[in-house]
Amino acid sequence: MSLADPGARAGAVHTFKHLKHHGYSYEPTAVALWAKAHGWEAADADELSIYAAGVLAGERYHTYPDPFGMTAIDRWREGAQGKN
Repeated sequence: MSLADPGARAGAVHTFKHLKHHGYSYEPTAVALWAKAHGWEAADADELSIYAAGVLAGERYHTYPDPFGMTAIDRWREGAQGKN
């Protein structure tokens, strides 16, 4: 996965924004470790972690519109419950 693709970058930023808005905590360092463990190149995983930290800090990013939509968190919750 590469965040050089604008759509992928938008997806990453909006994922972190959804999580933050709905009160889910995440640790940017753990995000990078997860990405590396799931086949991401180190530089891309580190960049993902930088976006995660930036969203937590309130940094504003100019990206494509949210590719997931306003109800994404509901779908993610349902998907997570189905895996239990």
